[in-house]
Amino acid sequence: MPIPGPKARYVNANGANLGKSQVDLREADLPSVYKARYTSPQGLTQSEAETRLNRCGPNSIQEKEQSALLKFLRFMAGGGIP
Repeated sequence: MPIPGPKARYVNANGANLGKSQVDLREADLPSVYKARYTSPQGLTQSEAETRLNRCGPNSIQEKEQSALLKFLRFMAGGGIP
């Protein structure tokens, strides 16, 4: 959340300083979040989406392979919950 003054700065819920583009998303209002993430309620332009895709890669989570033995042991240890 911004702290009023000549130079606004952002702090998290514990009062720790956040960088220019870092905003405590739990506490920030939407306009602050849009500004910090360089976006708007309308979303990204096609050009900006392509730039971010090239810079950051796809928005995906890589799942790690687990051995069948580990899956089985976790299943048994958790009372049958996978």
